[in-house]
Amino acid sequence: MQDNNRFRIIISAIFHNTLPILLPTIILSFLIWNGVGTGITEEIDSGNMSHLSQYASSVEAQFESLEHMEAILSSSPTIRYRLKSIFSDNGTISYDEYVAMDTAADFLRSTIQYSTITDSIYIYFPNREGWFFSSKGGLTMLSSDKDTLWFDILNDLNDNISSWSGYRLTSWANTETFFSIISPISASGGWNEGALILNANPEAITEMMKELINNEKGELLILDENNTPLFATVPAREATKLSAMLGSNEKTISNGTVLYQMEMDRGWKSVLVIPYSIAYELNTATRILIAVFTVIIVLISFFISVRRAEEELENLDMLQRELNPEGKKQRAKHSKALYPRLSQELFSSYLSARRLNDERTELELTALSLQLTPHFLYNTLQVIRWKTIALTGKENDASYMLDNLSALLGYVLGDRNLFSTLEDEINATKAYIAIQRRRFSDEFEAVWDISEEADGEIKIPKLILQPLIENAISHGIRGTGKQGLLKIRIFIDTGRYLKIRITDNGRGIDEDKLKRIRRALSKGARHGNQDISIGLGNVQTRLYLLFTPPHSLGICSREGKGTAVTFSIPLDSALFRKI
Repeated sequence: MQDNNRFRIIISAIFHNTLPILLPTIILSFLIWNGVGTGITEEIDSGNMSHLSQYASSVEAQFESLEHMEAILSSSPTIRYRLKSIFSDNGTISYDEYVAMDTAADFLRSTIQYSTITDSIYIYFPNREGWFFSSKGGLTMLSSDKDTLWFDILNDLNDNISSWSGYRLTSWANTETFFSIISPISASGGWNEGALILNANPEAITEMMKELINNEKGELLILDENNTPLFATVPAREATKLSAMLGSNEKTISNGTVLYQMEMDRGWKSVLVIPYSIAYELNTATRILIAVFTVIIVLISFFISVRRAEEELENLDMLQRELNPEGKKQRAKHSKALYPRLSQELFSSYLSARRLNDERTELELTALSLQLTPHFLYNTLQVIRWKTIALTGKENDASYMLDNLSALLGYVLGDRNLFSTLEDEINATKAYIAIQRRRFSDEFEAVWDISEEADGEIKIPKLILQPLIENAISHGIRGTGKQGLLKIRIFIDTGRYLKIRITDNGRGIDEDKLKRIRRALSKGARHGNQDISIGLGNVQTRLYLLFTPPHSLGICSREGKGTAVTFSIPLDSALFRKI
């Protein structure tokens, strides 16, 4: 009987100690091992797509000076009419025409100040003498300018073509090359009202792309609607070879290479190319870790089982000696029911339950305190505001700031959701800007440019604008000695994203620091990175945590001119992470 009990204890120890650990571990290891090709790979792909999104946003931002001019001329018929009259009038330029010309010059120069790749912008209205307006030389004639081939291209376009882009020479006698985008001025898309021509430096574009992907193990391509390479960080022949490998999905694996692609504006496409062995090197390391982890768990579970079996056998021997002190054979019932150990386990469970109950009570009290304190502050601010008005007999700076602060605090405390509507976010941000403008004696102006498609009910992370606004004011506008301008543009991009751009005309960022910031953002750096400010880090962290694939900030800047920060929010709520 004793041998049977011993055998039963050994089997029981293995069954109760080893199998509950061993079986789930083996199953989990098997699932993780097979899941490396799906779960971990999806995370890798999501991160690479996020990098590509940031690269694409940075490239797109360099060409947005043309969109800015298009918007100005399309929405300002007075300016367009005055400029058109200058081209059609061969006589002396009047004062009004000179003012319009000067305004156009300011517009042209201001629209390219954030772009490092734009060489020049032309405005052309049909006229017999061949006059056009250049951001470099002002009012210029084709007969006296070295850059004329754009005019030949423009004449070959018809109304069925909405725009033209491509490489071109400046003239048949000159080897200088531009990448140009030609768009109609008219909002209807016709060419009879004139055209805008943006001329970009191809070498500057390539250099900018190389800076974006600096120290990364991959290459970046920008393709047109026919998958023909426009710009690339590799030679033209290799870029053509890589573009031919693309499939119809977001990700293509071919010849030991992984290609990620993403649609851009103007029908362009951005492509990130990474060698397969480098893209998925984490998979191999993960499999090794899984194997090591499984072996360790198996060894530990067997060690625990052996120790438990030894303890059980010792207790069994002790119990049998107590039951049969004279060595007589008696049947030992319930040999596994060890009262001392059971009592100890029950007592430990009681202490654990009591500690958990005390912690729960403390958390409940803390939660009640967190609910009461902010509302008390909100109500107190309202009382102070009315007291301030009562003392002065009218609204004043203090009551004005308290009113906006109360509105902002009410927005923060309104609910505990991570997301709010676009309309509520804009109203709260306007309250914050109003406080800052009154605080700094109207040292800056704030201009909102919100497209009609941007529905106020669109979901947006709560307080996502405020950190970037604060960053623009504190690090960009404050202390420059000039009138600051803060512009917030909100529009729908490609029908899939809400795009927000915050621009200031402040001190800007030097090139070395801008490169470090871009590298940090492209690698997913978040709050706490020394290369990015608190405002950028705050927003970057939330964009990474709230959306799948993670989203990132795009930033453009020129020292002494200002900074533009751009980010996107998906319109599809299915891309919101479940938090």
